[in-house]
Amino acid sequence: MSVERFLTGKPETVRKLNALVDAVKSLQNLNGDVFIRTANTPAGTTIRLNFAAVLERIMKNQEHKRNIYLISLASIGSGNIQYNLVSGVLTKILINIAFQDPDSMLDAGNNRIVIPEDGYYTVHGFVRFANAVVDKDYELWVMDQVSNVPLRLWQHSATGETEPFLAGSNAMYMDSGTQLSLYAKQTTGVDTVNVDGLGTGLSVMGHPVSGSKIP
Repeated sequence: MSVERFLTGKPETVRKLNALVDAVKSLQNLNGDVFIRTANTPAGTTIRLNFAAVLERIMKNQEHKRNIYLISLASIGSGNIQYNLVSGVLTKILINIAFQDPDSMLDAGNNRIVIPEDGYYTVHGFVRFANAVVDKDYELWVMDQVSNVPLRLWQHSATGETEPFLAGSNAMYMDSGTQLSLYAKQTTGVDTVNVDGLGTGLSVMGHPVSGSKIP
């Protein structure tokens, strides 16, 4: 269970809840029960609290109090292949299929995700190469329209590895209108390496500042 997941932008609240989590972990029994007393508890009275259940309720309440923009997956599509990446060149991945896009963040015609409001967002990119050459370098990039790089990963393929897979995440503040695109790069010296749609995509989940209702 992640406190930060629902309280992005509220570091003091996160700190207090995490301190509470740490404080009671050593006190709870196998049923998740914690026996506590507070300054306002009448003398001789002990409160029996199922900490796990209470914290879960807190998280659910916070989830309902905020707006979450979510694309769980924007991809070139399972079964589709982007063929023949030119060696040594950053190639834009043609993400044009949204598997969940309630706020229409995917600009399929331009193969990019557009941030709808200023806020804090987590970017997750993943690329699976196919027909790869072993013992070579492969890269994943996520870039915006002015060539800032929110995410960059590099991998040297192992001997016998013909489908190297790269995946990673980064969290940051982004302005409304930021355009995020997924890129791949291979430096094998040949132009026959492909990108497999089964395992390639870009996702963004974020909390717009204007949507915050957390006290």
